[in-house]
Amino acid sequence: MVWRKETASPVVGVAVFGDPIRVLSAGADGEAQVHDADGRLIYSEQLGGRPYRVLSTRDLALLAGWDGQLAAFAEKELSWQVHLDSPIAALAASPSGEYLLAGTWEGLLRSLDRTGRTRWSQRLADGIACAAASEGHVAAATYSGHLALVDLTGQVVWLREMPAAVTAVQFAAAGDELLLLRRDRTLTRLRIDDQRVLEEEIFEQALPAMSLSGDGRRLAIATGDGHIRVYALADKLIMRRDHAVGVLAASAGLLMNADGRFLLAAAPDGRLCFVDNQANRISFTGGDSAAGPIQAMAALPDGRAVICGCERALTLGRLARPRLSVSLKPLGALRKGTFTRAELRLANEGSREARAIRLEVDGPVDVRLDGVPKEVPAGGTGTTAAVSLEPRASGALPVTVRVHYQDALDLEYEDSCRLLLDAGE
Repeated sequence: MVWRKETASPVVGVAVFGDPIRVLSAGADGEAQVHDADGRLIYSEQLGGRPYRVLSTRDLALLAGWDGQLAAFAEKELSWQVHLDSPIAALAASPSGEYLLAGTWEGLLRSLDRTGRTRWSQRLADGIACAAASEGHVAAATYSGHLALVDLTGQVVWLREMPAAVTAVQFAAAGDELLLLRRDRTLTRLRIDDQRVLEEEIFEQALPAMSLSGDGRRLAIATGDGHIRVYALADKLIMRRDHAVGVLAASAGLLMNADGRFLLAAAPDGRLCFVDNQANRISFTGGDSAAGPIQAMAALPDGRAVICGCERALTLGRLARPRLSVSLKPLGALRKGTFTRAELRLANEGSREARAIRLEVDGPVDVRLDGVPKEVPAGGTGTTAAVSLEPRASGALPVTVRVHYQDALDLEYEDSCRLLLDAGE
């Protein structure tokens, strides 16, 4: 854990947005707070009702309430507010964040621009349970089991009755398909141009959550019996993993990283469940008893840290990583124009193994990087005396050594150190 901020009421929604990074937390008492990535409070607002939905876009965080209020939070202040006719149960935004979407219990579907101005409104026959947006269309599902596709002018392209109510909807295949979770425990893959059902899979348990990787190639689905199934999205849905993780806090959802290599879920006891899809491995991080159970989660842009809204606190946790330090010690006197052997030592001060290690040396010296270790275990060291240095000048030589490496998840890192070498003529 990097930091924890105690809260007066349970945090029921979180969102990460902006550059520099901002974190919105929504309390059950209607208070919204905006922090920076280091946990410093930037500003807060007391809104009227209990939060219902939270959503982040590129530079805004949206908070929808039970009282029909929709508020947009920017980097330094509350940007705008609008009021709709009833509780807002559905929020969505286009991938570019250029337009926003809100759906209410009374069936109002409203599209807004980033300044809060209404682009169009459409009225469906029943309350809107969930919605999704692509750059070309909007999909909205009602509590009565209807699914509507709407174009960017607000015109209904088609409206169809589903066999059961849709509880979650997501665009896939660059906006050409829809992925649907239904109340009858069915996953549906639907093509939007002709409404053709491409695939359906029926489960034995309820389907409380799904998450699509940022590249659109992996789909994760949580099931009511404590499994997370991971699929490859191609011409057919191909199940790659079936992780038995135990009971999950379904309300917190699932978080999958950009390329689907790993995902996070929340356990009811406040622990985070880390699922490594490459190694087919599951691990749990210890819960924070002072913070309480996790109510909501949001990932930072690099996918390596997660904001958790808990019963009694807002926390930021960062993925464990390797961390390499470098030392370079000549084994003899350095002289301009002459190669001298040197000892290179890499120390991994992190908690994961460092792999695929490579070095760059900047400065007035030529280097032969022979024998550099390719891997260093967590807490371990790697040493070679096969490195050679040839100064191109004499005197005090400032040198920067950069080390690039990966962890077991193929996530890339870079560390560097500055050295001062003394070379004679």
